Amino acid sequence: MRQIITQSSQIKDITGSWSYDTPAAFPISLTNASPREVAKLYLGLDYGRRIKIDPVEMTIEFEPPPEKSIVSKVVVGLRV
Repeated sequence: MRQIITQSSQIKDITGSWSYDTPAAFPISLTNASPREVAKLYLGLDYGRRIKIDPVEMTIEFEPPPEKSIVSKVVVGLRV
């Protein structure tokens, strides 16, 4: 999804080596999707995701969602 956004908008991705994987929400079917529509889908995958765009430098940075607290990790672990 990040490649679709960057390549179709021709904005340089400066996310860097700390990039993370997109959660498994695939397969996904898109027809005539604009970069904005794909970005909305991307942001909807996890609460807290952010995309920072610098229109002057023509760069984009995909920020990961914030780390979950220990308490939320334990609660998720107990559900399994």
